[in-house]
Amino acid sequence: MSALFISQVLGLHLNLGQQLVVILTSIFASVGAAGIPEAGLVTMTLVFNSVGLPKKYIIYLKSLIKPADKYLFPGYSNEHHLLN
Repeated sequence: MSALFISQVLGLHLNLGQQLVVILTSIFASVGAAGIPEAGLVTMTLVFNSVGLPKKYIIYLKSLIKPADKYLFPGYSNEHHLLN
């Protein structure tokens, strides 16, 4: 979602093929990143690279995501421990 958001903010058009690459890359990257704190930044880098978006915007996204993640992360950790 962040790659699609940034491409719209920058006025870059991602065709259907690139949007599918974003979806598939996100799915495959998230499988290996479950339970790792702040792994979203690493997966975001992979997704941005897959469609050629500038990686410098990940820093801006981090400043938007970090405040919300502070409150959501304990829930992710508890869910991870309960389900394992």
